[in-house]
Amino acid sequence: MTNTFVEDGKVWSWGRNASHCLGRGVALSGENTPGEVTTLQNCKIVALDAGSDLSVALSATGNVYSWGHNANGQCGQSICNTVPTEIAKLIDVKIVQIACSDWSTHFLDNTGRIWACGYNGEGRLGTGDEADRKVPEQVNTKCILDAGDKIFKIGCGAYHTFALTN
Repeated sequence: MTNTFVEDGKVWSWGRNASHCLGRGVALSGENTPGEVTTLQNCKIVALDAGSDLSVALSATGNVYSWGHNANGQCGQSICNTVPTEIAKLIDVKIVQIACSDWSTHFLDNTGRIWACGYNGEGRLGTGDEADRKVPEQVNTKCILDAGDKIFKIGCGAYHTFALTN
């Protein structure tokens, strides 16, 4: 697992580098000292999350960047990236929270909508089926919301997802 922390909006990573989850663009097997993820140095990162060999970063402006293992689409992009790359499907969406599991990733936008991508076994993405998603797709949350309710927090485990409403 990779350890990452944010200092003044800069991202630092170290640990195992399977599938380039350190985000430094070099093929290291691992790194035992922190090193800056320079691709993100001008992005003012405010949140990070990680799954199994997958890393996701959220900027102050609501942009989302992902890199690392992407076998089931959990990076939200069609390919695996060795350095942080903005998720194209979410460019026009202001994301306020990110949540990763080992094989899927969820995003909460500023209107309370949930977006999900990756492995969808047992329906963990909440899309109403079990087909994997290579890019984020909006989750139909109408069944859990009463009039005036809004989702304001999300979380996910290895096989499930949570949403907290007001």
